[in-house]
Amino acid sequence: MGTVVVAKEFRVGLRAVGERLDRVPPVEARRRGAWRGPQRLRRAVRDLVHRLGTAEDTPEGEAVVVRAGSVSWVAALPEEHRAVVVSLGDAERRLHVLVALRSREAALRCATGVRARPNPVNGVFEVLRDAFVAEGDDGRPDSSGGDGEGAGGPLSRRPLSELTDLGLPRWLAASAVRAGGPGQLVELLTDAPEWQRYVVLDLAAGDSAATVRRTYGLDPVSEGAERVDLVAAVEHPAAAMEFAVVDSPTTVDGLLEATSTDWWFYPHPVQRWIAFREWGPGPVRVLGGPGTGKTTVASHRAVVLARRRPDARVLLVVPDERRSEAMRARLAGLVEASVSRRVEVRDVGELARRVRAEASDGGPSGVGRAEAEEWRAVLQRSAELSARERAVLTPAFLTAEYREVLGGRGLAGLDGYLAADRGDRAVELDPAERATVWRLARRFEDHLRDRGAMTSSVLARTAADLAERAARETGAPRVTRYHHLVVDDAQDLDPTHWRLLRALVPVGPDDVLLCVDASQRTTTTEQELGGPEVGESVELVHERRATLELVRTRSDLFGDLVDVGGGSGLRSGRAGPAASFLAFDTAEKERRGVVELVRAWRVRHGADGGTAVLATTAHEADVLARRLASAGLGGVRLGEVVAEGAVSVWVGTLVDAVGCAFRRVVVVGADAERLPARNLSEAGAAGFARLLERRERRLLHLACARASDQLVITWTGEPSRFLARPQVAG
Repeated sequence: MGTVVVAKEFRVGLRAVGERLDRVPPVEARRRGAWRGPQRLRRAVRDLVHRLGTAEDTPEGEAVVVRAGSVSWVAALPEEHRAVVVSLGDAERRLHVLVALRSREAALRCATGVRARPNPVNGVFEVLRDAFVAEGDDGRPDSSGGDGEGAGGPLSRRPLSELTDLGLPRWLAASAVRAGGPGQLVELLTDAPEWQRYVVLDLAAGDSAATVRRTYGLDPVSEGAERVDLVAAVEHPAAAMEFAVVDSPTTVDGLLEATSTDWWFYPHPVQRWIAFREWGPGPVRVLGGPGTGKTTVASHRAVVLARRRPDARVLLVVPDERRSEAMRARLAGLVEASVSRRVEVRDVGELARRVRAEASDGGPSGVGRAEAEEWRAVLQRSAELSARERAVLTPAFLTAEYREVLGGRGLAGLDGYLAADRGDRAVELDPAERATVWRLARRFEDHLRDRGAMTSSVLARTAADLAERAARETGAPRVTRYHHLVVDDAQDLDPTHWRLLRALVPVGPDDVLLCVDASQRTTTTEQELGGPEVGESVELVHERRATLELVRTRSDLFGDLVDVGGGSGLRSGRAGPAASFLAFDTAEKERRGVVELVRAWRVRHGADGGTAVLATTAHEADVLARRLASAGLGGVRLGEVVAEGAVSVWVGTLVDAVGCAFRRVVVVGADAERLPARNLSEAGAAGFARLLERRERRLLHLACARASDQLVITWTGEPSRFLARPQVAG
């Protein structure tokens, strides 16, 4: 019997091959709709995993290479593909690692140049390539002394022993000390085990060796240990970034599922620490920029809580329906059904409707027209308003004031509103103006009641009132309450939502965990979810999605926004092309340029569904979708439900991209005419208009942060002032 491990590289290769097979099925099979290439390949891999897990010895395969205590071999798979497997250990404790998926010739080359072992210094499991291991280096720390310094790079003042004592080979430590900057470090670390990459990046960012040792659990291996526990080595938190142990049929299915994100199965040690730690009462805020794994933390935290207490009710909340559907699918692929069923995933609107249905006597709960439209109808019937009041009390302002102040603070009467501290608001209101707002709010609610209508803000406020009453009064109608609450993308919820959520989860150990990135907030609120309630904060700083070059671009353009979210100093271990900025004379030329860019990406990468075109206006998104379709490049609007493998390129607006990730992104229309939108001048008072402008800048940052590999930003005429003097290419 053996333990089977799936390396992240193998999983990435399996997904890439599956996408390629989906795109180019045999003509006859495509005509008959009978192509099963990707499913056949995944089924063969699943059979291989089962065979490895039940075999008493290493199964027979091609190119068996024995070296340094491990056996490398190649297993045949359909469509001329091969799995590179490394087996090590004895009959009692045998470990089989699926290292890579290649064509036959490439797999044979890989198998002859790969070895696996626990690191001799710290016991972390690692797979090493000949291209990475220096000639004659056996991986043991050099004891010859001669610490030396570099020539001014981020590690130039670090002694070599500080790096080698952590488990890095001496040649790598010496090269890292000599490297001149982060770009050189990332290039140097391309073939290094992932834990080594992040250790070097953390040291280069200024973390002490003691902090790095504690973060990654790099305690020295006990001297005199007779045998190394291979399973413990591969389950080490530092190794888990790169290797996943197959411990159940659900894990196999999730690992082999093409649509699941890699990071669910290969979390960073900091993510694991947050998810598994026992926290005290009060909201724990997990702060991080784009791509730092907040959603991974949220999902793993919910699972940990469900497993820790089988009788516990765990509520996992996201801002909208699309993200809740994605989260349910991810949980289903992450853990067995008996655990995922104990995690209730709800979007906040769905939760509000459920609470209202439990604790009220009926009435409308579905959301009708946009909220601003309902306010506009109320204002049109409010002839008594002065010119000043009409200028300040716009539909956009009243929508925000109702949601964030009246509902967010649970104000039940005019006296409470008059006494409320609005110092954090962008627009000051004198007592008379507050009285007018209160009168309009009552008129707004009457208007909705007369129409039998509902808006999201009124629904949330009603649900929050009912939930608080149920928690406070013994005789009040009951609502379902929970032991634990986890919120992902908490920056997109407002104070009214927090009142609702807090009322559903009593204060206690492990009660609330909030994953937050204020730099990607899509609302106008500047308030932190959780308000003044005291709790701990932790920060995620490892960008595991985008390349170093794209992280730098975002930092240059939006560094002040990222700082708000706690994501300053992001560290990426991937290299790639720099972001491109393209200027055009006319909108027509810009559209043609975008079509040609997408065409070039299609030729190079195929129709892999990894390209997104994000426009600054809905009209421009519609035009581009038609242009791409007429050019034979596809063009599916974000949010549409399509069959797997049927998307060539996604098209949408900046806000449509919330919660998405793509390999390649082109942001269209980032010019002075369209960004910020001209109609912001109609928002009312200057202070509120600035809030809306800040929201638009955050949306631009959000769109740019969707790209993992390539980012292109285009405009017509003059660039938006949101772009900080970009270097124009072409």
